[in-house]
Amino acid sequence: MSLHEPTLTVHPLLVRFKPLIKTITIPTTGSSLKILLDPLCSRSLITRSTVATHFPSFLHKIYSNGPPTRSAFEGGRAIKAYECVCIPLVFKDLMDEEIESKVEVRICGDEKEANGGLGLDGRVVLGRDFWERRAVVVCWADGKAKKKGKENEKKKKQEGNEEFLGLMLGEKKIRFEMT
Repeated sequence: MSLHEPTLTVHPLLVRFKPLIKTITIPTTGSSLKILLDPLCSRSLITRSTVATHFPSFLHKIYSNGPPTRSAFEGGRAIKAYECVCIPLVFKDLMDEEIESKVEVRICGDEKEANGGLGLDGRVVLGRDFWERRAVVVCWADGKAKKKGKENEKKKKQEGNEEFLGLMLGEKKIRFEMT
């Protein structure tokens, strides 16, 4: 049965995994603001401070009561650079019901390396974004995610060019979607 059929009742917690795109009115100023609030993505089109100031209730919503309980994609499985990988993950919601989500990852290599890092072995592992929500990072063969700081400048050549400030890997955005 499709989610688009009117006879299907969708569990209220499932809609929290859908991005919210709408024009809203900022309570403090009365002006309009078009926003994209993706419940599991920190890269919204408004800043976290704006959300904290005008919409503090968004910061306290709980989308899952823990890490994924299982996944068909085994941790540490080898993948190749530039391969598109879809990872199914199963979370338990606040009512202890299982919700299956998918994460689509496009593995990127370092552009400075030959062939853009093509052929580098890597693995997809779970992490957390800066909102302390579940996220995905890509680690190359040594198993270390890239960290910021001058002390790590030398390591950048050996590691992938993933950006773990939210759910962004290169130019490919990772987002959770309902299946």
